[in-house]
Amino acid sequence: MLFRSLIAVGAARPLPESARRLLDRPLDELGEVDLRDTVVVLPGRRAGRQFLLELDEQAASDGLRVVPPRTATPSSLAALFASGDHRAAGAETWLSAIAACLQDPTAGLDGEAGLLPPGAGPLERRSLARRIVEADRAIAAADRGWSEVADMVMEMGGDDARHRAIETLLGAATRRLASVGLQSPEQVAAATIDALAGGIDPPESAPRRLVLLGVVDLSPRLQRLRSEEHTSELQSHSDLV
Repeated sequence: MLFRSLIAVGAARPLPESARRLLDRPLDELGEVDLRDTVVVLPGRRAGRQFLLELDEQAASDGLRVVPPRTATPSSLAALFASGDHRAAGAETWLSAIAACLQDPTAGLDGEAGLLPPGAGPLERRSLARRIVEADRAIAAADRGWSEVADMVMEMGGDDARHRAIETLLGAATRRLASVGLQSPEQVAAATIDALAGGIDPPESAPRRLVLLGVVDLSPRLQRLRSEEHTSELQSHSDLV
């Protein structure tokens, strides 16, 4: 079973109310509210920190001891379910691999694509690499690939050269990581979601309870976790919306 329950607390509720609802569960044998089986998905890391502070303050106000839940952003959620078979590169490592390939003559980039102006330095390469990482994350979240995007651009009469060049660049950066036994974050996320959507049980360390706080809808890629195979295992608490 993927999740024991799906609790959509929505964006309209203030953090104190959301924290109070999470704390409303039986104490364990140690007299604690144990939320280790829960992951709270929020729009950003700062929101996650704010929520954990609010949860701690609410627990102290109620005289409760609490084992806090994990927090995640939508883009980092899949990593919590990854198996030990996949070693994901850190964000900076992935960024550096892309930046390095921008100046690597063996990466196979077409100079006509104009990804960088002539004479671009390291700051320009890292800035472009960061924008590519963000775009790649958005495209992956939509459950699409760069080739599909390039095809759509071409069908609309646009120039697909830049998108094809980015696809080539990411392929070169991926091979660079593979040479040291690593995979890109999006590769690991895709493999994890494919495995879970295909019926593979998540690892024991994975969360069993999902709370969406300020994130009303999961991305198309993450929606695949709610396949027909798992729908019967999910319970939606609409009274928390």
